[in-house]
Amino acid sequence: MTPQGVIRKHSGGIAILVRETWANSTTIWKTAKDGIKIWLRLGNTFQRPLFMCIVYAAPQGLPYVDSSLFEHICQEVGKAMSLSGVLLAGDFNARTGTNTDFIDCNQLADVLLVPQAIEDTLPNDMLEHQNHDTVMAGWHHEFLDLCRTAGLFILNGHTPGDISGEYTCLSNKGFSTVDYFLTTTD
Repeated sequence: MTPQGVIRKHSGGIAILVRETWANSTTIWKTAKDGIKIWLRLGNTFQRPLFMCIVYAAPQGLPYVDSSLFEHICQEVGKAMSLSGVLLAGDFNARTGTNTDFIDCNQLADVLLVPQAIEDTLPNDMLEHQNHDTVMAGWHHEFLDLCRTAGLFILNGHTPGDISGEYTCLSNKGFSTVDYFLTTTD
């Protein structure tokens, strides 16, 4: 145990630091052999367990890149969804631009638990996906296919705290949005 939390180790050598209050209910569900994703099962803290996948998709074109990463994630999301809710987070190296929303924004208010009285007063574009990054590049096709196929919602640019779709990567090469949170409706 560290002052910040409890270290959980997987037989594959992967270690994660878990907040002490969640330590007894958090386990490593599965990992990738190459360390590009790890699935956690967050248990007793919620009514039902939540399966969380932390992902790193290396930039396209590198010799060690697994071009089937998004297909594998989609299969794993299906398995996790059959057990409970799903949350994905990480660097997907996908710049999705601004017109990528496939969510019915009328349903999004229900997902975000926006009261009907407030929903009726919101401008039409308020619940639409916002993104400061207007470029489409990297794994954007595969990423958006994953979202459509698995029925995952992009939380960036949709939720309180990030309604405007802020940049997630600030580097000497410029600004971009490549880091995302995705979830199922439940």
